[in-house]
Amino acid sequence: MSKRFNQFIGKAGHLHIMAEFLMRGWNVAIPEVDIGDDIFVVKDSEGTLRKVQVKTATANITQKGFYAHFSASFSNIRNLGPINTHYVFLVRKGNDWTKPVIIRQDVLLQMFQEEGIGNLSGNTIVYRFSYSIDGTSVSCTGADFSSNINNFEDFPIVLH
Repeated sequence: MSKRFNQFIGKAGHLHIMAEFLMRGWNVAIPEVDIGDDIFVVKDSEGTLRKVQVKTATANITQKGFYAHFSASFSNIRNLGPINTHYVFLVRKGNDWTKPVIIRQDVLLQMFQEEGIGNLSGNTIVYRFSYSIDGTSVSCTGADFSSNINNFEDFPIVLH
């Protein structure tokens, strides 16, 4: 894929996830300057703020399912602050999006440090997510990420 195509699919992934948060009743905003957070997600009634980093890839089909590669800045992952960033991994498979894999930054960092999940290359952690044919299970470096599929636990539905 060309660099230009990657920009288009990346933006499409951002907009897709933003729509999901809106449908859950959360307000969304894109920061004017991207320094590690792609989307701010706000529960207006309480002022609850969540930061989101969207990682988008295209599916590579195999006989047993499909896989996708994602890259994330190690500096950003290890820079824990008062508000953890939620990483959303999203794959475009054919004409459809997979359900997102959603995992908090502190959990992702712990998995890297304690379990060796992901491969460090310079300042970049590369993740290879392997999905079952139907996309209902996903793993990375031998760890099961299936419980993180569509994990909107930190984003409960807001009724307006």
